[in-house]
Parts: sequence; C-alpha cells; structure tokens
Amino acid sequence: MSSGFGRALDRLTIYLPIMLMGLLALGTYWLARNTPVLQAPAAESAPTHDPDYFLRGFSVKSFEASGRLRSDIRGAEAKHFPDTDTFEIDQPRIRSYNNATGALTVASARKAISNGDGTQVQLIGDAVVTREPSANAAPGRRGSRSGASSCTPSSTSSASGRTSRCASRAATTASRPTTSSTTTSTG
Repeated sequence: MSSGFGRALDRLTIYLPIMLMGLLALGTYWLARNTPVLQAPAAESAPTHDPDYFLRGFSVKSFEASGRLRSDIRGAEAKHFPDTDTFEIDQPRIRSYNNATGALTVASARKAISNGDGTQVQLIGDAVVTREPSANAAPGRRGSRSGASSCTPSSTSSASGRTSRCASRAATTASRPTTSSTTTSTG
C-alpha cells in the first residue's frame, strides 16, 4: 500500500507545475476579461468666461531683480478668467513705484481689469490716479513739471453722477457718461 501511495505522490509532483500553470492561465484570462476598458480622452472644450479661481482680501506685490518694491495691488476680491488670462478686481488699490525717478503712483477705483502679469490695469468707476512728486525733484519745482497729477470731477454731470477725469503721463484716461476708465501701467 505504501508503494501505491508513493507512486501517486510521485505522479502528483510531476504534474503539479503543469496544473499550477493552467490555474494561473485561467486566472489571467478571467482578469483580462473583467478589467475595465480605458475610455477615449474627452475632447477639450473651448474655455468659457468663467473664473477658475478667486482671491479675497488680497495683496500682490512685485519686486525688481534688486529686491526693491515695484508695485503693490490690493483688492477686496479678484477673479481670474483663463480664456482671456485677465483678472477682474473689486475695489482695487494700486501703488506703483518708479524706482528710476522715485515717483509713486497711487490709483483706486470701484473695479479694475488687469492682464495676466499685472503690467496693465484698466480702472473702471470712480477712478482716481495720483502721482506723487518724485523724491529727486527740486523743492521749488512741484506741480505738473515734477510729474504730479490728480483726478478731479469733470464739470459735466450725468444722471448717474459725476465722472472722474485723470491726467497723468503714466495714465491714459477715457471718460464715459456713466463711468470712468483709466489704464495705467504698473511696470
């Protein structure tokens, strides 16, 4: 009897690797059939004019390579629109330094639209742009020659209120009957 059991064990050990390979092949076939098929990549849709992110109570500062502050843009809320790579800023306050002349330009408005890198800002609604005299200016030469500018209400009024008109070498003003718009360069 022991010889019959030994023979069966010998035959089993001979065919064991073949049986294990067959079991692994069946398992592999089953996994390949039940694996989900990859979906085709969805076609990219055109970007819409919806904000992809926003900032609240923010301050963005840009510096020169030497480490000196170039500009500081603050606002209540900013929304970034990826289709045009622009920012829409509510209640912006901008301080721009011209480190070559030492002049400081301060601007504020109800709303602003800025390009992606912040080098151009369009002020909309009650825009006020003021350029302080440069630190290098002679004491007796203040005023328009030193680069000072101010915004004053225009003499024309509309049903919605007064419009502001700003004059500055760094700012270009375009007034409309219901709102004022100023484009400034911060760099």
